[in-house]
Amino acid sequence: MKRLDKIRCIAKDVREWAENYAFENDFPDDLCGVCAIASGELWRRLADARIKSQIYRDYEHSHCFIVCDNHIVDVTASQFGQENIVIKHVNDRTDKEINYYWNMAKFYNTVKDFKIYQTKVKWAKEQRAL
Repeated sequence: MKRLDKIRCIAKDVREWAENYAFENDFPDDLCGVCAIASGELWRRLADARIKSQIYRDYEHSHCFIVCDNHIVDVTASQFGQENIVIKHVNDRTDKEINYYWNMAKFYNTVKDFKIYQTKVKWAKEQRAL
């Protein structure tokens, strides 16, 4: 299996996991509010598969997503009317996507580092990475 196919397979599993999490915790069907939680889970599963990734957060909108192998992997893009899972090379982003969905303002190498940031800025507890 090619590496990008493996990433896609893991992303699909995490999307399903996030949909169940959203349902069980009263989040909307489009997964709005679940991006940090899903990104943390995706980061862990990629790490388990020995695929290095980083959690990015969009500076203005606080949207979170993963970048690995120079690809954005967003399993909660549905909250913006995008596909359920977006996997796109970072160089293929449109200006709107750079400025709104996938602004790569700040990144974290681990979920632990991301959670420290979330606690520091008093990120809504119900939306923090697990």
